[in-house]
Amino acid sequence: MKPGDLVAYTATYRNTGKDAARSLVVTVPVPAGMDYQGRQVDEKLAPSLASLDGKTYAAIPLTRKVKNAQGQEVVQEVPVAEYRFLRWNVPQLAAGANVSVQVTAKVSTSP
Repeated sequence: MKPGDLVAYTATYRNTGKDAARSLVVTVPVPAGMDYQGRQVDEKLAPSLASLDGKTYAAIPLTRKVKNAQGQEVVQEVPVAEYRFLRWNVPQLAAGANVSVQVTAKVSTSP
């Protein structure tokens, strides 16, 4: 792979139990050296939460407070390329069923 190449990561989770699994939380990291590209058009299930550090999750889009040129604190969206972990909430997964989530990332052009 070279800088700028797009890579799609798919994680599939299967319920091998006899009962439905409820309130699943699926977390997928964005690998080091990769920049998350945001939700793709063909995704059936989009992440609902993201994290910059793997510890604190918030609803997408992530925001942060920054000081503007006038020194005022303003809320700004965090670029999706900075997201390091994505989280999906799956309300229910039937016995024997599976669910797949996908992360599309670009090989980073910065070291």
